[in-house]
Amino acid sequence: MVASSITEPTYVMAHMGHFPLVSPRDVIFEIGTGKWYLMNSASVREVERVITSQHLQLRELDPQNKEQDLPLPSDVVVESDIHTSYLVGV
Repeated sequence: MVASSITEPTYVMAHMGHFPLVSPRDVIFEIGTGKWYLMNSASVREVERVITSQHLQLRELDPQNKEQDLPLPSDVVVESDIHTSYLVGV
């Protein structure tokens, strides 16, 4: 990216359960940190043809990106430390 300084995108790996299935270009919001990610790729783990988990490569979005303006439901409640992300469909 070229701005007032040259920056490189930050990529992170994430793991999630079998639902919802995500696909490239989905936007994910991490509740605890308030960070937004764009899903680049996913690989699924299957046991006897049943999806058990997904392994994701995410790119952290710049705080100035338009995706950050997507509305979040007002009823998002985190009930445990395990559920810390919210999928925002694009």
